[in-house]
Amino acid sequence: MSQTSRQLPNRRRFLWSTLTAGCAGLTLPDLLRWRAQARGAQEPVRPTAVIQFWLGGGPSQYETFDPKPLAPLEIRGPYGALSSSLPGVPVCDALPLTARVMRHTALIRSFTHPYDDHFGVARWCLGGRREQTNVNGHPSLGSIASRYRGPRQPGLPGYVLLSEDPVMHHHLFDSNLPGYLGVAHAPFTVMHDPYGEEFQHERLRAATSSLTLADDVTLERVGDRRSLLAGLDRLPRLLDAARGGTDPFVTQAL
Repeated sequence: MSQTSRQLPNRRRFLWSTLTAGCAGLTLPDLLRWRAQARGAQEPVRPTAVIQFWLGGGPSQYETFDPKPLAPLEIRGPYGALSSSLPGVPVCDALPLTARVMRHTALIRSFTHPYDDHFGVARWCLGGRREQTNVNGHPSLGSIASRYRGPRQPGLPGYVLLSEDPVMHHHLFDSNLPGYLGVAHAPFTVMHDPYGEEFQHERLRAATSSLTLADDVTLERVGDRRSLLAGLDRLPRLLDAARGGTDPFVTQAL
């Protein structure tokens, strides 16, 4: 192979580097190189996180970030427009607090989709794939972030999901799951009853009850159990399909 041919990226290498970085314009080696340069220059590398609010069937663009104040009333709706901190970008006048922070946002107006319902585009936005179903088990964006970024602090889950019980939109729930990445990148999930109007504190307590030590368990006993687990872990694990996803959870729990 010539030197020139070795320097040319093939399609597989290009797709891998761009997808792992999360966008087609920034490759993972570039991202790592910039971080190393920032550390070398003693510039702090700020920890980042992705917080996604999914408003399934939520307010339209007229009631949020595209009020169209000059359009006819039957198009623009009953709300007015409010100037924001981002010059030239008005928002709905019912969002004064949002208007203050618009200068910190990147408003995307170019995204469109061919679907005539919520379900196809929801899978597209939550999983990054333009597919009606998820029969191939592709991971959600949260699981991808967990795989390539991990938790911000050791011992914390890399992906947390606050969601309603999948009773009304169960066919969309798989869009939030880890797919072929395995249970190590599944979300730590807190479910709520979608028919309740108040915040359900008991559901939160039940979901997080396993994060505290039982009354009769001390840290010393946890250490003993960890030693026992390490001994058992050295035994052969034939046909243990869950091994790849269990050990990270054990580490996080400890």
